[in-house]
Amino acid sequence: MRILLITSRYLPHIGGLETVVSQLAQHFKEQHQVEIITNRLPKSLPAHEVIDGVPVTRMHFLLPRFWHLPGQGKQFLAACLLAPATLIALWRAIRRFKPDVIGLHYASNHLSAFVWAITSLVKTSFVLSLHGSDVWIEAQRSPFDRWVFRRLVARAHAVTGCSASLLQDAATLAPDIRAKGIPIHNGVQRSAFINAAPHDYPRPYIAGVGRLDHRKGFDLLIEAFAHIAPDFPDYDLLIAGGGSAQADLQAQIDHFQLAHRVKLIGVLRYPALASFYKSACVVVIPSRREPFGIVALEALAAGAHIVATRVDGLVEALADAHVTWVMPETDSLESGLREALARITTDAWRADSQHNIEASAHFGWDKVADRYHAVLEKAVHDG
Repeated sequence: MRILLITSRYLPHIGGLETVVSQLAQHFKEQHQVEIITNRLPKSLPAHEVIDGVPVTRMHFLLPRFWHLPGQGKQFLAACLLAPATLIALWRAIRRFKPDVIGLHYASNHLSAFVWAITSLVKTSFVLSLHGSDVWIEAQRSPFDRWVFRRLVARAHAVTGCSASLLQDAATLAPDIRAKGIPIHNGVQRSAFINAAPHDYPRPYIAGVGRLDHRKGFDLLIEAFAHIAPDFPDYDLLIAGGGSAQADLQAQIDHFQLAHRVKLIGVLRYPALASFYKSACVVVIPSRREPFGIVALEALAAGAHIVATRVDGLVEALADAHVTWVMPETDSLESGLREALARITTDAWRADSQHNIEASAHFGWDKVADRYHAVLEKAVHDG
C-alpha cells in the first residue's frame, strides 16, 4: 500500500502532532511505501529531504484572506501568488507518488482548503485525522473555514479523532462525523520512559511538560505552587516546553518572587525528556482543554504520580490510571498538589507508580499504528 500522510507540522519540529505522524510513518514504512507532505515553515527548511528513511516534501500552504488586506497587504499578495503554485505542486506530488490512500493529520484552516481541492479532483481514498485545535480553533475561524471543514468530512471515507470527546465536539460542526468517526488514542514509546536514567537536578521537583500557551494552564500551576511553596520548601517546580506564553509565565514567576524555585527549562528532547519525567515527584497536567494528552501517556509510562485536570480527552487517556483529579482552577490545583505531595514515600505511592506503568501498555505505538492501519486499509477497500 502507498500511503501519503499530509500534516500541518512535522519533524524537526517537536510536539504532539509531530510525534504522532512520525511514529505512524516509522511503523507504516516497515510494510508499505510512505511519504510526508507538510508546511515549509520556517522557509529555511529544505523543500525535500529524507527523515528516518521517510521522504518529506515541504510546500507553502498559504491561503489568501481578505481580512489581511487592511494591515497585511504583502501577506495577501504573497498568498495570491503562492496558492496556485502550491496547488499545482500538490497535484503533481500526488500524481507522481500515486498513493492508495491520503491521510490528512490536523485540519489547519490553510492546509484544509488545499487538501479538499485536491481530493475533490482525485479518486484516491481519503482519511481525515483530527487532533484538537483543528476542531476547537482552526475550523471555526470563519464561515469559509467551517464550510471547508464540512466538505473535508463529507469527502473522507473515515474520520479519526484522538479521543471520543474530540469527535463529539467535531460533530457539532460536521454532523457526518457521527457516522464516520473512529476514536484512536495517541501512543507512547514505553521503553524509553520505563528504562530512563535519572534526571540531573539537585532538589526534588514537581514537573510540568507542554507547549507554553494559555490552553495548557501553566499559569494556574505557577499560582497554585506559589500558594503551597512556603509549606513545601524542599520542592521546586520545573516546566519543560516553549511557546507564545513564555514571557508572561516568566513575568508571573518574577511577580511571586519564585525565580529560585520555579524554572522554565525550555524544550527537552529524548532521552532527557524521559529522564525528566522519571525523576519527578509529581507530574502536573493543568490543561484548560486537552484533546487527549501525549504528556499524560509519557507520565504513565515513566511511572509518575499524576495530578491532572478532569477535562476532555485527559479523562480517556488516564481512565485506568491512578490520578489525583482536579479542576482547571488555582484552588483545585493547590489542593491536588498538597494531596499528592503528602503521599510521597508511602506504600500507596509506590503501588501507584507500578500501576501507572502497567496502565500505559494499552498505548504502545505498535498498537496505535495497527489501529490507524486498519482504518486506512478499510478506506482503500471501500474506495
